[in-house]
Amino acid sequence: MKKAPGQARPVSASYSTAIAALLGCALLGSALVGCGDDNPPSAAWDESWTVSAPLVVNGDMFFVNETMEQVVRLRPTRNGEDIGLEVERARTGADPGVRSLSADESQLFVINEERGKQGATLSVFDLAQDKLEAKTVGLDSAYDRMSVDPAGEFLLLSFTGASGDFIARNLNELGIVDLRDGISGEERATFETLSKRARGIEFAPPFELDGQAQRLAVALSPSAVTIVDLLAEDAPNRLREVPLTISEADQVKTPVQAIFDVTSENSPEDDGMPKSVSLYLLTYHGNDITRVTIQPSIRPESGRKFDLSVNQLAGGSNPVRMELLDLGEQGNRLIVVDGYSPRFTMIDVQTGESSTFDLPMTRAATELIVYKVLDESGAEPVSRTRILAWSRESNLAAVIRPESIAIGDETPTLGRSVEALRLQATPSSVELDEASGATRAIVRYGGLGSGFTVLDLDANRAVPIQGASLGSIYFGESYAYGTFRGRPYMGVFDLSTGHPSTFELPYEGSNIYLDADDELIVVQHTDPSGTFTLLNALTPTKEHAKVYNNVFFKDLFSQELP
Repeated sequence: MKKAPGQARPVSASYSTAIAALLGCALLGSALVGCGDDNPPSAAWDESWTVSAPLVVNGDMFFVNETMEQVVRLRPTRNGEDIGLEVERARTGADPGVRSLSADESQLFVINEERGKQGATLSVFDLAQDKLEAKTVGLDSAYDRMSVDPAGEFLLLSFTGASGDFIARNLNELGIVDLRDGISGEERATFETLSKRARGIEFAPPFELDGQAQRLAVALSPSAVTIVDLLAEDAPNRLREVPLTISEADQVKTPVQAIFDVTSENSPEDDGMPKSVSLYLLTYHGNDITRVTIQPSIRPESGRKFDLSVNQLAGGSNPVRMELLDLGEQGNRLIVVDGYSPRFTMIDVQTGESSTFDLPMTRAATELIVYKVLDESGAEPVSRTRILAWSRESNLAAVIRPESIAIGDETPTLGRSVEALRLQATPSSVELDEASGATRAIVRYGGLGSGFTVLDLDANRAVPIQGASLGSIYFGESYAYGTFRGRPYMGVFDLSTGHPSTFELPYEGSNIYLDADDELIVVQHTDPSGTFTLLNALTPTKEHAKVYNNVFFKDLFSQELP
C-alpha cells in the first residue's frame, strides 16, 4: 500500500479503527464480493467511515469519501442484458467538508481543511471530463458555507458560525473565487471582511448598467446588508454596506430574503437596458419591503461607482415570503404573503402602489412557488405566470393568477383570480418537478405512511399516492421510484394515474435514482461499505438485476491512504 506523501501526522483512534476495519475486510475477500455480509460493521466502524449522500449528474453518482479523502464516481452501464458499474476515484485535499455542485452541474466544489503545512483548499472537479481529477484553489480559511453563482462565474465562501475543530477564524470573512477563466490549479481565492457575519448570500444575474457589464451579490447580516461588487477593483467600491436598523432604540431588522431586479422599466423611452437596478429585502421585523435602488453615480468626484438610495414599499402585515413576478405589459410586481393571516399583497414596483387580498386557506401561507402554464383559452396559446401559496400547517393551498388582479381594485373573485386546492394532508414540502419541465409539483407529507401527491399544475389536478414507510424517492419523466424504510422492496409509481408496482430487492434501500440514458434503476443500500443493486428499468426484477457489494472497498490495496 502506498504511503501518503508529506510529513507523518498523528492518527486518531477512530481513524485507526476505520483503517483496521478496511484492512480486515479486504483480507477476508475481494472488495466486490460480499465482504462481511453476515457480520455487520461495528459501531466504531460506522462512526469512523464517512461517505456522503450521492450527487447524481448525467447518470453518474458522485460520493465524497471523507475517511479516504477522495471523490468516488460510479458510472452505471448497460449493453443489452449486460449490466456494469464503473468505479473511479480522485483525491481531494485534507479532511474534505462542505461540497456543492455548480448551477449547471458541470463542476463539483469541495472545501478541504488545513493540515500541517498544507493550508485550506478548494478542490474543483470538472465532471464533464472522462478522467476524474481535481484542480486546486488556495484558500485563506476552511469555510463551511458555499454560495454558488447561478451564472457560473463566481463562488462565494463564508461561515455558518457553527462550532468545529479549529483554533481561530474570522467569522466575518468572505472568500471570493473567480471562475470566469476556468481553474488552472494555481489560483488563490481573494477575501474581504464584512462588518458582520453573512447569514445568507444572493447573486444578481449578469446585467449592464451605464454601458458596462456588472456582477453584484448581497450578503445578509443582522441590521444590515452589504452589496458586493464582484468586478470592482478598488476597496471603497468592493463592499457597500446598507444599514437597515437606523437607531439603537429601533427593533433590529434582520434580512431573511433578498431579490435583485435587473430588468428595464418598460417605459416607452426605454432602450431595453435598465437605468437602475433594485434590490428588494424582506426583514424579520416590520411590515414593509425595503427597496435599495442602485444607479451609476452622478458625482464622479466622490470615487463611488454607484449611488444607493433606500425607500420602503408597503408589504402587508408581517410579510414572511416574497417573489418577483414579470407580468409582461403589466410590468414587474412583488407578491408577498402575510405571516399573521391567510392574505397576500401585490406591489407595483414602478408606482409603489399595493393592495392586499384574501387567500382561501385556513392558515397563513408561508411559502410561494412561481411557475408557468400554457393558457389555451384564447385564439393563440399564451404562457401565463401562476403562484402556488401553501403552508406546513394547512392542507389547503391556493393557486393565484396574478395577471387578472388589478391593484387598487376589489378582492379578486374566488375561482377567477384565486383558487383553493385541497391536499391530502398538511405538507412537509412542495417542490417543482424539473423532470416534468416544471409542469407538476411534488407534495411530501410527514409520517411513515403518508406517501406523496403529484400536482398537475396545468390542470390543477392532484394525484395522491399512498406508500407505507416510503424512504428515498426519485422522480422521472413519467414514473417515480421509491425505497421503503426497513423493507427490501422498491416501488414504481405511475405519475399520471398514481398506480404503484412493487419489486423485491436483496436488501433495504437508502437511495434510488433512474439512469434514463441506460434505462437502469440504481439502488444504494443502507450499509456503509457501498452495496448497490442495478436493475433493468423496463423489467426491474431480481432476474434482470446485478448486485455489487463493498464498492467503496474496490482496489483497496492500490489506494493511497490520507
